[in-house]
Amino acid sequence: MVAVGAVWLRRCGVVRHQFRFTSGALKALAVLRMELGGWRPQSEISVLDSDALVRVPRDQQPGLRQLIDALGEASARAQRLPSVITTYDKLRTSGNQRLYLVARDGLGLGLLKMGVKKLFVRTETGRTVEMDPLCCLDFYVHESQQRRGMGKRVFEYMLRNEAVEPRKLAYDRPSPKLIGFMSKHYRLSSFVSQPNHYVVFDQYFDDRPVSSRANRSVSSRPLSSTKRRRGGKREPGAQ
Repeated sequence: MVAVGAVWLRRCGVVRHQFRFTSGALKALAVLRMELGGWRPQSEISVLDSDALVRVPRDQQPGLRQLIDALGEASARAQRLPSVITTYDKLRTSGNQRLYLVARDGLGLGLLKMGVKKLFVRTETGRTVEMDPLCCLDFYVHESQQRRGMGKRVFEYMLRNEAVEPRKLAYDRPSPKLIGFMSKHYRLSSFVSQPNHYVVFDQYFDDRPVSSRANRSVSSRPLSSTKRRRGGKREPGAQ
């Protein structure tokens, strides 16, 4: 589930302040800096996974847990989701997810969670393709960082770290704001609506034949109706 620059709602019970690190969280991130080989050039972004969390000293884990859980809850509330997508425990027990945690001056400012998922995707030609793409699972930026380039900065950082192009990702239930974000910054807007609510842009398949190992075609039945979307809206004539 993805939201970029989501506005916090008072009626949802969310405080209108950034999340401050406890001393335990600051120490935990300092340990992660050393054990992960140092921060990336953008010191405000830290990459965390299950292995990194295991190496954090036990007495320093509560602070980091509190920070991740708070940001994950804020993301869920901003999107009005029935459950929280990103938590410390989910990250700790997942072997194929990475969390890009955004923090500066002791403040938690946002997160971007990535992970590999097995999907069955309908292409614009009507084929059903089995694929295992890297997916954008949760994307949240605090309102104080809206329109300041924070979302673009962390997303670009992730692309470099994962060595992937935006068109080669799948997006879990992207919000209209994320669809607009992808269109504005990466010229990605056309996709086929999927029953699983993931979005895979048409450009994903531009240079990869559907018969390749990475994308295994399992059906060539034509779509019963045209369900292509552009910029988050159905094209004329779509059912």
